[in-house]
Amino acid sequence: MFSVPQPVSDFNVTVSDLTSLTVYWTYPSDSEYTGAKVTCTTNYHDKSNCEDKTASKDESSVNYDGLIPGVEYEFTVTVVSNGQSSTPSSGKSKTLGNL
Repeated sequence: MFSVPQPVSDFNVTVSDLTSLTVYWTYPSDSEYTGAKVTCTTNYHDKSNCEDKTASKDESSVNYDGLIPGVEYEFTVTVVSNGQSSTPSSGKSKTLGNL
């Protein structure tokens, strides 16, 4: 029997340049986990590389490139362990700078 993993902590989003950003987090120390799922959403009609991504247990960040300046992107991170998922993190939004 596997227990449901705890959510991530220290979750944040940093902007790298006008079209790129990095989502990073800290895995829970009191849970077994196999990785994480990062969900990207936007209300813009073209998702523009705003796809969901997965990270292995050795990765605690993912990069997004080719995003559109001026569009707001929102991210959540869910810890995954053997088919079980934690509660998603609170959403973090970032709008990349305009050209």
